[in-house]
Amino acid sequence: MKQEQIDAYLKSLNDGKVDYEFKQYAGAYHAFTNPDSDKTAEANPSMKGFIAYSPTADHRSWLDMQAFFSEIFAPGS
Repeated sequence: MKQEQIDAYLKSLNDGKVDYEFKQYAGAYHAFTNPDSDKTAEANPSMKGFIAYSPTADHRSWLDMQAFFSEIFAPGS
């Protein structure tokens, strides 16, 4: 995704006064949590540069998701 698209998306959230948290994992492409993404990209050259597995982003996103779920599903929330 191009930076201009990200900026426009975030602007729309801010303009709408939406409560959000935006996470971006450096170097991560679509399907970054799927260990088979690299094989899929190899088999489909048009997917190269669009999907790729990232163990670091996968791990970080898993921790972020767990923290998010702990927050929203906490007793009394």
